[in-house]
Amino acid sequence: MGQEQNKNHVTNDGKIFSVMNDGSVSEIGNVSSLLDNNKNGEKKEQLKSRKWMWIAMFSWIVLIVSCITFLVIQESSTDFIRHLNYLNYDLEQKLNQVQSELSSKSAELDSIHQQIRTEKQNRIPITVTGVQFANESYYSELIDNYGSILYSSRICFLKPKISFTGRKSGSYTLTEKLIRPDGSVLHGDSSPENATQSFSINTSPGRNGQTEISSWGWKDPGNYEAGRWTLQIGYDDILIYSTTFDIQ
Repeated sequence: MGQEQNKNHVTNDGKIFSVMNDGSVSEIGNVSSLLDNNKNGEKKEQLKSRKWMWIAMFSWIVLIVSCITFLVIQESSTDFIRHLNYLNYDLEQKLNQVQSELSSKSAELDSIHQQIRTEKQNRIPITVTGVQFANESYYSELIDNYGSILYSSRICFLKPKISFTGRKSGSYTLTEKLIRPDGSVLHGDSSPENATQSFSINTSPGRNGQTEISSWGWKDPGNYEAGRWTLQIGYDDILIYSTTFDIQ
């Protein structure tokens, strides 16, 4: 047999009473509190729903911004790489142009140097083919003949003799430069600039000849120090012959 349910009654002032099966009555609330509870529940649900909606919207915004940022960065990187490639190509073109200009200028300089060398060669009056040395006294007496071994303890005046072949006709003034082992030039008060002495020759094209250069030195021996000396023959500003010789 089923049980009879409790009955609820609402008074005029909005209170709710429950009449039990045994006849007892108890107040269970009022209408306004139930309505407030329902409203609060609805508000909580609405707030909860809005919270998740905002989270979803924020997530979508972050995703969209991230995608846009990625696309912008990718496009910027592509432009940057394209710009670098252009700069590299432009630099290579300019470098090739500079190299081409340098090569052209170098060829021009080589041509100019060759012209200068040719002009100098055409100015040279003789070709020196050899040299020998003799040792003379203060009184021009021969102490050691040409081709003898040179000793520092014996040399007073060193006298060179050059062999040559003529290239041009006429009389020409040449210079002799004697260079010590330490690199200094042997010269005196009457010496030309940067030389030991000057001398003259007469020549003609194809002529083979020899000429003795005035001796140079001191009355007493021992002033020519031992070591490797250098003899240079020049014409104007042109070096036409250079050789070394040893003094023991």
